[in-house]
Amino acid sequence: MVSKRELIKYLNQLSKEELQKEVEKLFKKFKTVQEYYSLELGTDSLKLLSEYKKKLEKLFRINQNYLNPSMAEANRIIKEFSHISVHIIDTIDLMLYKVELSVRLFEEWGHEFTGVVSSFGTTYYKVIDLIRKNNLEDHFRQRCEMVESYALNYGLIGETL
Repeated sequence: MVSKRELIKYLNQLSKEELQKEVEKLFKKFKTVQEYYSLELGTDSLKLLSEYKKKLEKLFRINQNYLNPSMAEANRIIKEFSHISVHIIDTIDLMLYKVELSVRLFEEWGHEFTGVVSSFGTTYYKVIDLIRKNNLEDHFRQRCEMVESYALNYGLIGETL
């Protein structure tokens, strides 16, 4: 694998036109690059965020009378989005949505999904940390309070916003 230093050295050798062609080639070839620039150059990230939320929703649906959401897959979806996301508020929104989907699952099916229970707490603490670091308490307060009203009753979390 090429190191960052080698990449910078290569890019420094290119002219402005060659750099443009390189970026265009990456844009045509990789969907994640297209999504990144869609967010970077667009004014509204809600469409792409909505697509990633639908991916998470799909994990939490019953599939052929079977329900056991893969938290590894849910985390992969969030990580994929965080790599292209331009605004931390969107990444927090997606992470909090995973937590909210978990609460819905618990309300309907109980706490028998140990992987979901474990991931719930871990993800929620990360969300709280990101919210605090970015001073977004007011923006996410209502959603967090809804999650906390459920989770505190069942001992799923100890720390709140």
